[in-house]
Amino acid sequence: MKTVLGYLAGAAIGIVLFQLARVLFLGGSLPFLPFQPEAATPASVERTLMATPASVYLTVLRDRSPQEYDVLLDGLAAAVRTGGSESEVMTASAELSAAIRRDNAVHLWRAPQASVARLVGAQRDILAALADDPPACALVVMDGPLALGPDGIEQVADVVAEAAAAVFEALYDGRDAAGPGIAPPADADFASTIDQWRAAGATPAEVDLVLTPDVGDPGLCAAFIALLGFLAGSSDPAVQRVRTEIMFQSLSI
Repeated sequence: MKTVLGYLAGAAIGIVLFQLARVLFLGGSLPFLPFQPEAATPASVERTLMATPASVYLTVLRDRSPQEYDVLLDGLAAAVRTGGSESEVMTASAELSAAIRRDNAVHLWRAPQASVARLVGAQRDILAALADDPPACALVVMDGPLALGPDGIEQVADVVAEAAAAVFEALYDGRDAAGPGIAPPADADFASTIDQWRAAGATPAEVDLVLTPDVGDPGLCAAFIALLGFLAGSSDPAVQRVRTEIMFQSLSI
C-alpha cells in the first residue's frame, strides 16, 4: 500500500491545489479583468474572483481564516499591479496558496474524520468527472490536472473549486478541533487497508493497478476512483489513519 502513497499524494495535490490561477483566471489571460492591471487592489481582485468558480474556495478562506484570505488577495493584487505575465501571476498565486496550505497541513491530524472523508471524496469526484475519458483521467492520476492543458482544466473547474474548498474546510476543522486527533498509520495499517478493499469488492486487476500504476492501462482511472471511494467511505480506524496520511502528505508538499 505504501507504494501507492506517492501516486495518491501527487494526484491529490495536483487535483486540489494546482496553480490557483488556472481556476482564478480561467480563460487564460489577464486582460479580461474589468480594471487596468496597474489599478488592481485587493477589493477589485476579490470582486472579479468571486464571479469565477474560485468563489467556492475563496469563501472558505474568507469565512474561516480572514487573515490568510487578506494575505492571498494582497499578494494577487500586487502580482497583477506589477504588470506580470499570466505565468508570473500564476506562479505568485501558486506560491501564496501553497504557503497557506503547508502552514495548515498539520491540522489535518486533528480534523474530524467526516471532514477527511469529504476531502478524499472530493478527490474521487475529480477523477469521476473524467471517467468518460480514461486517458485524460489517467494523466491526472499520475501527474495532476495540469497535464490536461487549459481546455481540459476548464472542463473540471467547478469540481476542482469544490475540492479546493474541501481541503481548507478540513484543515480549518482540524485547527479548531479539541483533542489529540488521529495517530499516523503503522505499517500494518497499509496492508489492512488493501485487505479490506479486496474484501469490499476490489478486483485483482484494480489492486494491481493501484499498487503498480500503468498510465497506458484503460482501467487505471476506474481503479483509483474505486480506491478513493473505498477510502472515503470507510469507518475502520486503520483505513482512516491511512487516508489521513495520504492527504497529509499531499498537502505538505
